[in-house]
Amino acid sequence: MFEFSSPGLLSQKIRLLSRKDFSYVLINRIGIKVFSRAIPHLILNEFPKSGGTWIGKMVARSVGLPFPRNTPFNPFIPSLLHCHLLETPSNATQLIVWRDPRDVIVSWYHHCFFSHGHTNEKFVAVNRAIPGYENPEAVTENLERFIADNFERNLFLKWSWNTFAASWINNERSVFCRYEDFLGDPAHELQRLTPLIGGSELSYERAAQIAGHFSIQSERARAAKSSPEAGGFIRQGKAGCWRDVMNEGAHSALLSHVGPFLSPLGYTESGEVLPLPKRHFSSIVTAN
Repeated sequence: MFEFSSPGLLSQKIRLLSRKDFSYVLINRIGIKVFSRAIPHLILNEFPKSGGTWIGKMVARSVGLPFPRNTPFNPFIPSLLHCHLLETPSNATQLIVWRDPRDVIVSWYHHCFFSHGHTNEKFVAVNRAIPGYENPEAVTENLERFIADNFERNLFLKWSWNTFAASWINNERSVFCRYEDFLGDPAHELQRLTPLIGGSELSYERAAQIAGHFSIQSERARAAKSSPEAGGFIRQGKAGCWRDVMNEGAHSALLSHVGPFLSPLGYTESGEVLPLPKRHFSSIVTAN
């Protein structure tokens, strides 16, 4: 979240981390990159805004692991560790969460420029000071520039969605899941994934119970109860929201970057979500 290619922006973002946030990030990275070689942590990896936090809560419950989020924890206790990384230890079990990159870029735009009353107020303030984004409410007008800033200039993260996709799309030791499939039938997805990532077989009834507890509606209600502003942390929670704000120019610009990765993940240029394809590792897709 705070990895920037511009040294000036990077130093600014680092100063925004509280002591608690910094402790969590540090211990999380140590847990993943060091202790995962000896301790059976399960790693959930995603490009930011792909739904990993929501999915992680369900997966952690299904496999019986703690899911530490944004708070210091004990890296010696097996846990589900959440990250946005291009490399992780080769012997660690890993779940990669995917989401249609069009929805990802729209969600990432809102995260960068609109406070959700949780932890990103200062982050938003710094981004709103970037030249060219003086009117961030004009989402449709700004998206094409935002796409270029992310994919061509790495202005907001030091690597793009394409770099992440190229790092993991042909990785044979990882297990894939998609945000859209969890929206459609979360119980079925939990049943499918749990034994693949080291858990016991899960009955549909138990999977449905977990999915119901962590439904988007339930998550919103819990967040709003603890903090009225936090209820907006799950902004829309639907698939295909990119259609509401992305014009043809921005869509074409994004497809020029992400096009080769859509089909291997079951997405189409027109926006359909097809069944997740079987993985064939002989055909390697690389970032442009």
